[in-house]
Amino acid sequence: MKIDKLFIHPIKSILPIPVSSATITPNGLQHDRTFMLIRVDPEDGKVVNLTVKDNPELCLFQPSLSDDLTSLHVTHKSTPSCTPITIPLTPTFAAGTKTYPISICDTSTTGYDMGPEASLFFSTYLKYPAHLVHIGPSHRSTIPTITPSPQHPQGISFADVAPILLATDVSLKDVSNRAGEDFDITKFRPNIYVDTTSSGVDAYDEELWAEVEVRKDGGSGEAVRLDMTFNTPRCTSINVDYATGKAMPPEKQVYKKLMKDRRINPEHPFSPCFGKYGFCEQFGQTINVGDEIKVTKRNQERHVSVHQES
Repeated sequence: MKIDKLFIHPIKSILPIPVSSATITPNGLQHDRTFMLIRVDPEDGKVVNLTVKDNPELCLFQPSLSDDLTSLHVTHKSTPSCTPITIPLTPTFAAGTKTYPISICDTSTTGYDMGPEASLFFSTYLKYPAHLVHIGPSHRSTIPTITPSPQHPQGISFADVAPILLATDVSLKDVSNRAGEDFDITKFRPNIYVDTTSSGVDAYDEELWAEVEVRKDGGSGEAVRLDMTFNTPRCTSINVDYATGKAMPPEKQVYKKLMKDRRINPEHPFSPCFGKYGFCEQFGQTINVGDEIKVTKRNQERHVSVHQES
């Protein structure tokens, strides 16, 4: 098996960017979900996170990386020829920068406002006030029931609950069969998309993976180990039509089709699962498209509570 595609999502809930390589950091893949769009209630100041589930129009923003990989360019599908907004991937913040309290899945961090230019750009296309925030120097802890161990050093940025998400082509094929057409893997928002052709594994075999090693093609160099901890519950964001920024017609919505038999995570009994969350503490190591994937540890059951012996 090998890595077929790698994705980063610099701004949470807008479209991803395919990359040829990605560096492991203390908060996940470098530049993955380090920005997020929010709304602020003008009356009570309450912060509302913008997500593609509740704000499907977010999928109409198109990001890309600068040639020197230091900046993020964003355009909008309604006017693809417009001058993009350019955002530094690693911004610096002056003393007194406006900050917001951010809460995601019962864990908290701080968002640093990227300023009026970014706010105007996104607000203009969204047609409501929005702010772009960056995680800055802050850190967000993972949910204890999902981490490989209580002492695991990796945290997360603005991802929901885990720093890395893996999916496979054979499982996507099953989804496409249910949908009656090729399904877009980016709707599942993975970081690592695995080509399983050479292995002959069945759909959803990744739900049994407890540990995988990533090595450069040919097996040379140090292996990067991923602890695979939690089968990923899904929400109705997978029903969004990325061409229109609206929900797909009911007959094409795949969420309900997965509900029939994909509710395999007893901690989320009313959500179908696709993909698996993972962690990696080898900070500074790089993974690449084409790298070999080897399963080095398997669970006997599809759902094993974290810290339970496999």
